[in-house]
Amino acid sequence: DPNRGIQLSFYNKNTTICQLDVTKAVQKCQDTKLKVFNSCKKGALKGKGGAAVESALQLQDTCLGSGTDPMPDPKRRIAKACEDKLGDTITKKCVKPEGVDLARAFPGFDPNDNLLDYIDHRVECQVCLALNAADGLSRDCDLFDDGDANFTCGLGP
Repeated sequence: DPNRGIQLSFYNKNTTICQLDVTKAVQKCQDTKLKVFNSCKKGALKGKGGAAVESALQLQDTCLGSGTDPMPDPKRRIAKACEDKLGDTITKKCVKPEGVDLARAFPGFDPNDNLLDYIDHRVECQVCLALNAADGLSRDCDLFDDGDANFTCGLGP
């Protein structure tokens, strides 16, 4: 094997653990956001908590938030999965261990920024795009992901 004995300068055990554990936490965060939306949708279509929603726009505003407002999270399920657990994973597996170069572990990430926010903005984008496609919504995902019309998520609605 011609590559035997060659060590990759960017590889280290702590970086790999960081990437794997963050990936698992991100998947749980994304799944939680989708579950919270679907739970809200189920209640909104039945009229729980008020009049039943009658349009995709009403559903979008009720369960995906309106404008730059985040998704409703009355039971803090999203906060627990996407802030608390993901944040703890980043701290314990990526920040505290030695040798983890966050810019290499997460291409495109500026180490002067907040990694949790960076990842959450990408999750928000994907969740928004998926829900727009699945439920016929027209939420501006570029605003939804980080509150700015800055072309970080597709081309908008």
